[in-house]
Amino acid sequence: MWVMSYDKKQLLDAERFSVQKNIGGGQDKKWTVVACKRTIEYIIGFYPNEEGAKAELENIFAAIEAGKDHYRFEK
Repeated sequence: MWVMSYDKKQLLDAERFSVQKNIGGGQDKKWTVVACKRTIEYIIGFYPNEEGAKAELENIFAAIEAGKDHYRFEK
């Protein structure tokens, strides 16, 4: 699935996604959504809490289930 990062600076054909804790990320960047392509990981979104990151992952999954081939983060 093609995914555009939250800052609109990366477009990646991702194979899988995950939610990860971001150490030292400041108040608004404690959790991330990560897109993976082979063995490379790209942070494509930052969130202040785990629930927000998981909700974004659910949105990505819903897009995949709907048969979409792309996803764009909205702030």
